[in-house]
Amino acid sequence: METSFVHISGRGIHGSSGVSCTNFLDRLQKGVSSIKTNPPELNIPIKTASILDETIHPLGKVFHMIQMALYESLESAGLWNGEPWKIKSTENLEEASSRFSANISGIPRKIGIFLGVSANNTSNYGERNYKKLYESQLKQLNSKIQNNHTVFNEGISPICTAKLVRQLIGNSPIGPNVTIQNADVSSMQAIGEAFKAIQCGEIDLAITGGVQEYSLWTALNLEKYNLHSHENKVVDACRPFDQRRQGIVLGEGSGILILESDLNLERRRRKAYGLIRSYAGSNHCHRLINHPLSGIGLTRAIKKCWQMASKPQIDLIIANAVGSRNTDASECTAIIDSQIGNPWVQSIKSFTGHTMASAGVYNVIAGLLQQERKFFSHTLHLESPDPHCDVKHIPHGGIQERVNFILLNAMGLGGNNASLIIEFR
Repeated sequence: METSFVHISGRGIHGSSGVSCTNFLDRLQKGVSSIKTNPPELNIPIKTASILDETIHPLGKVFHMIQMALYESLESAGLWNGEPWKIKSTENLEEASSRFSANISGIPRKIGIFLGVSANNTSNYGERNYKKLYESQLKQLNSKIQNNHTVFNEGISPICTAKLVRQLIGNSPIGPNVTIQNADVSSMQAIGEAFKAIQCGEIDLAITGGVQEYSLWTALNLEKYNLHSHENKVVDACRPFDQRRQGIVLGEGSGILILESDLNLERRRRKAYGLIRSYAGSNHCHRLINHPLSGIGLTRAIKKCWQMASKPQIDLIIANAVGSRNTDASECTAIIDSQIGNPWVQSIKSFTGHTMASAGVYNVIAGLLQQERKFFSHTLHLESPDPHCDVKHIPHGGIQERVNFILLNAMGLGGNNASLIIEFR
């Protein structure tokens, strides 16, 4: 069977680092981070986070973010011609689906939905478990967390997100409906599965990406294993590759991509934002809370991805780099050992925080948007590069140039890795 080229024809984003692609790109190019100091009344050891400051409708923040990113992605792909309409409750989901699908045009019959989500955001069930944990182990935290602050999404569980997206666009299209929960590589794996489904001819179009809601549960677990940044000042909180980096700062948001076969794109007479050349993953089982300094698992993913793309000259790597001492060093070792050349290296985590399940799609969208402007930002707060991160960092002030190939990485605790290569023609 002849394989199809897979194009990125639409992109949308909604989260703490930007409520649209234009807003997100503006922050990237102006060097504006969304990381903020947590409210002092929480009185917790977690000092910083990147949290969406926006009124959320009753279905919960997760579905709100995925819905708004979906609108933008469909509009940018030329598949949507209506105004955003927020769903107000589960009761009017059928009405919402009718209104939504009425404004969609050009969607083929064979369509797949592949979304990466966080396993921690589990609605009321998770909230109850958190309170049990609070009562048994975490009583030292201020009681306001338990009484006044919701830790988990109170609306619809993210497990249902792919199904709800299917309902929104109408149930008539046929194709896979996949939700992936695999920590920090979730959305990159979702993109990879969507890519393979189009490539082999199973579907003509895919809606893919991921969503992550800020979870205090996750933050506390990172704190427990000394992985969360302890810095009190925002400017020092997330410093990927820097000698002074202290750890991870969490963020939240959703990113959606529209992927299409070349035949479907030609039929619609649309131009693409980029072409996915290859995807590869690896699972190098390691300690749950860390990555091996050898970077062997990610090296395997990068090499395989590069070889599958016929060994192009990689101009830029948008790294996983989260500001963790061990993880950043592991990734840089992998980049060097992969022997794919000497490309520029960039991390956007100092802008966005670590959006975990949606981190992969955030990297992809950041690459697409920066390529459109032909300007790539430097990694914020990178002032004294760690000798163990001896790669070609984008200099302060950014670089003004067109790139032909971008490689994007995602790494999950425990050893899951994924790499993606995008070509711009």
